[in-house]
Parts: sequence; structure tokens; C-alpha cells
Amino acid sequence: MPRLTRDAQGTPGILAANAREAWAGVGWLHGRHRPLQALLLGAAGRGRLSELLAPLAPLLALDALSSRLDLPARGA
Repeated sequence: MPRLTRDAQGTPGILAANAREAWAGVGWLHGRHRPLQALLLGAAGRGRLSELLAPLAPLLALDALSSRLDLPARGA
């Protein structure tokens, strides 16, 4: 069974005896973090990051880009 670690910044790592265990650890980490990524990417694609998270300049810029590229309509 792989051992999952985190460094001082919270970045995950995997210690495994072989490649199969390492990939099992990667799969577990991916499954653990994927829901947040999916929510953020969906909000970004709809141009709603600043509305849902915070009205910060970088998020407003991403929302404006999503609108300019017409991502919600292209996604539909």
C-alpha cells in the first residue's frame, strides 16, 4: 500500500514499493482533489468566479475573458 505524504506547503507526495502502488496513490489523490477542481473549472467556464468566490481583479479578468470567448454558449 502506498504511503501518502505532504510537504510543508501541503503538496502531496507518494512513497510506493512499485509502480502499481504509486499509480494507486495517484488515483486516490486525484479522486480526493478532483471535485474542487471540477467546481472551479465549471465556474470559470461560466464566467462566475468573481461572483462565487470574491470580486478580485484577477477573477474579474477571467470572467471577462470567458464572456469575450463566449464560453458558456460554446459549452452548450
